[in-house]
Amino acid sequence: MGIEYYQDILLVTSITNDEIYKLNPTNGEEISSFASPSNPMDFAWDGNYLWNADYGDDKIFKIDMATETAIEAHDSPGKYPSGLA
Repeated sequence: MGIEYYQDILLVTSITNDEIYKLNPTNGEEISSFASPSNPMDFAWDGNYLWNADYGDDKIFKIDMATETAIEAHDSPGKYPSGLA
């Protein structure tokens, strides 16, 4: 399960229901959530896009946070990718 700071919120993955949650970092309250492309294991924010290591499809997805959708998919160099920086 991954966690990343994005703007003024925390993003947290859930591999049990393929969701990415937006949380208030002060109190942990859920702000909203959106569907991940598949099984989100971990991610990193690069200042423009969210990169999602996908455990289920062995892919690395580039997510546009304005639309909360994957705009690119890349094959992972190995099985079960996790840990991005």
